[in-house]
Amino acid sequence: MAQYLQGLMEEGMGGVETPPAGSGRAGTAAWSNLPPYHNATRYTPSPDIPPATQQQLWPTTRQHRPPPPPGPGGATVGMSPATFEAWATSVEDYSSICGWAAPTAAPYVRLLCNTEVQQRIDARLGKQVFRQLSTKEAIDVVRSVVIGTRCIVGAWAEFFSLAQASSDSVCAYISQCRAKANECGFRCPECQCSLEEYMLSKKIVMGLRDRNMKAGVLRCFPRLESFIEIVRVCEIFEAAEKASEQPSSYVASVGVGDTLPPPVMAPQHEVAAAGPARRLSGQGKTRQDGVRRGRRRCPACGESECTGGRQCRAFAATCRCCGQKGHFWRLCPALTP
Repeated sequence: MAQYLQGLMEEGMGGVETPPAGSGRAGTAAWSNLPPYHNATRYTPSPDIPPATQQQLWPTTRQHRPPPPPGPGGATVGMSPATFEAWATSVEDYSSICGWAAPTAAPYVRLLCNTEVQQRIDARLGKQVFRQLSTKEAIDVVRSVVIGTRCIVGAWAEFFSLAQASSDSVCAYISQCRAKANECGFRCPECQCSLEEYMLSKKIVMGLRDRNMKAGVLRCFPRLESFIEIVRVCEIFEAAEKASEQPSSYVASVGVGDTLPPPVMAPQHEVAAAGPARRLSGQGKTRQDGVRRGRRRCPACGESECTGGRQCRAFAATCRCCGQKGHFWRLCPALTP
């Protein structure tokens, strides 16, 4: 009976090893009563893995918030509307990238303001109310503190009086016009649709500094359908003007064995290529003008005495608008609407 019970105990414990010989009955009972040994499974990182990789493989539950953006800087009282709009755009972009939610969005926006702006925000809304705002709402509050309410007529006057400065490029001038147009908020009084691009397309052309560029864009204007096309044409004219003013740096950038494209001629170079013209005055000039009015002008050089072919003064000239030879840029077929 004792052996039968001992066999049942061994089967329930998963089996035990046979005790050593000569251990006796007491030794057998003590050996059979030992608890079973279980290998505990422990998942620990290998010592060969560096700590940085371990943190990636076994991340902690602590949430790390992104730091405030260092790029936009701080909002101050009295800053210009264009500077503030650039700051607000940078803050909105960084907020969308970091995924700022409502409880943390407004405090981050508040950290990007100086002490005076923070005090004015707390005086108007209070910290608890301001913390519940979204990023866009918080920026609107900062805008009302920094810029304040402006007269719309004054904003329109600044927009229409804006012109390209001598040190500004075309892109910088267009950016200033767009910031002013965004501040004005042009809208149709009937359907309330936005008229920003319509006003920009007219204002940008009339505010260009270079008269030759303005004349060229106005010739292409009837065929331009969108605001982006107007900007592209202005950039093309600016690039052609820079290339004509700096020929030495352009030639230095071309490697040995490269084929040089035809040179881009400036208006003063085209006039010099046409050859010296005899200055007429008095009756001789009047008679010459009368003869020119009766004759048909050459479509390549614009002279009435030109017979065409190799005798034309524009035969070897290269148009800076289309890049083809045989005509001056003022008479380019691409500029004719």
